[in-house]
Amino acid sequence: MSESAFARHRRQKVMRLLQRAPALAILLTAVIGCATTSNEIDLKKIAQKERIYFGRVYVNFNGNTHPRCELYVNSDLAPVLKIADDNLVFYKTDRESLRFSKIACYHESSMYYAAWHLHELNLSKIEKSDSNTAATYFGDLHLDWKIEEKDTVTSAESAPFEEVTPKRVGHVKDSGEIRISVDSKFEAAKGVVSSRAPSLVLTEKLITPEKN
Repeated sequence: MSESAFARHRRQKVMRLLQRAPALAILLTAVIGCATTSNEIDLKKIAQKERIYFGRVYVNFNGNTHPRCELYVNSDLAPVLKIADDNLVFYKTDRESLRFSKIACYHESSMYYAAWHLHELNLSKIEKSDSNTAATYFGDLHLDWKIEEKDTVTSAESAPFEEVTPKRVGHVKDSGEIRISVDSKFEAAKGVVSSRAPSLVLTEKLITPEKN
């Protein structure tokens, strides 16, 4: 499982902190994670307790329809899925339920300033299916995310330089506003899953945006 860009940048930040305060090593390693590209999940071997979830995630990030984005699941401290260029999202897990909890997207203001913008996703959870041969289609998720570009520069100005470039990369929490919608293209989804794993039976349990 390859390390995500967001997690890699966080790891570099953590390592700089550890050089200053080694006693924080055990605590801070908890926030270093890795992520898998969302269309590269291995569907050939599915353990008895594992379940497959499938859908598409489309992000319009300040007009960029193919941004670098990563998804968090449940209460994880690091993202677990990098959204693929084709927007397909397969997720294999033995968790009792699934909820996409947060999203992080990369915004580059210039060759000198960039930032990872983070936002909560107020989405319903999906309970685990009864069988590992039953994949769950969670729908086509559309995220229309508008941010303040000046926030990228502001956060980057206080960040250290990257190791091999003059760029500074910051982090912006609860950035901007996201509009969320979900629709169903179940027949098309069945075709995608069948082409990847013919033995899986796809069922539909759409996630829904929840009110605050």
